[in-house]
Amino acid sequence: MNENLTKINSSFVSERINKIRFVEESQAQLEASNFISGSSEIKNNVKFWKLIKNEFADEIENEFIPKAVSKLTIEGEVTGLEKIDRFNFAISSGSSMTIVSINPGKNEMNKLRESASFKNLHKFKTGDSALCMGVSVFDENISTIGEDGKINVISANNQKVITTIDDTDSEIDWE
Repeated sequence: MNENLTKINSSFVSERINKIRFVEESQAQLEASNFISGSSEIKNNVKFWKLIKNEFADEIENEFIPKAVSKLTIEGEVTGLEKIDRFNFAISSGSSMTIVSINPGKNEMNKLRESASFKNLHKFKTGDSALCMGVSVFDENISTIGEDGKINVISANNQKVITTIDDTDSEIDWE
């Protein structure tokens, strides 16, 4: 048996996490020890987690446990979470899409911050808000899909909506 295996302990979390992505510490990193999560609760949170040494571990228990080190509260249930680059993530929630950044500072805790927000991306023809159901990232382009049947393409660099494709579902009349 390989003695160099890292043992990870599971942890109880008092919220419903429904999206999760690994975070790279560096380009040369071989093991994943950080991740970001999104929840769908009354207070919808995005959290940055680190695997930390379990100071209470013995020979039976595992060596590392996940610990949330930073939290950002956002509007609406997290419906999508995708990586843009090493420190930036696109998060769909409610009728919006938010770009969340991780501050990689060495002297302070890694902190999450909202670097851009695109509110009310999705609306029904009646003007009512529609949920942003998902997000996808390719290079610097971010696409969102909503329950209104629209696809929005956003530039992460310019932080502007490049194009909107209406009526992607031609079989349904939304009026």
